[in-house]
Amino acid sequence: MKMMNVNIHVKQKIQLEKKLVQLIYILLKQQLVLNQQRMFIFEEIFSSLIFLFIENRTEDIAPSFIRKLRNCTVIEGQRAKFDCFITGQPNPTIRWLQNGLPLDVDSNLRKYSSQLQSNGKVILTIEDCLQEDAGEITIIVENRAGSTQCSAELTVERKGFFF
Repeated sequence: MKMMNVNIHVKQKIQLEKKLVQLIYILLKQQLVLNQQRMFIFEEIFSSLIFLFIENRTEDIAPSFIRKLRNCTVIEGQRAKFDCFITGQPNPTIRWLQNGLPLDVDSNLRKYSSQLQSNGKVILTIEDCLQEDAGEITIIVENRAGSTQCSAELTVERKGFFF
């Protein structure tokens, strides 16, 4: 009888430890989400301050990245979004490349959109991604003081192949 009580006590302890681990996991996951949200807000505020600082200067400043593009993975048919924060005086112009070739954003507005926001945030959106959209996405930022570029990978996974 005593052995049975010990086994029940051990099982209860293991169940409690499992629940504790699950709760810790949930809390850490929530903290990660909060930290990502805080980082996003920080990036927005920081880039706005940098942009305001540069905007009020009179001398030319070569473009630079406050935050570069990040890799993006989507499933076929989904929207891909790339963003970065830039600075430069005068305001830089933006060009996009896909696998080293110019991406004509203006001629295919249903597929692509590119925005330069007032705080220096640049966004490229690619709608309804297909396998042929996958590859290296490059942004080139230029003004009369210079130019710079950065790249990120777009991965398009096939939909419907689940094991």
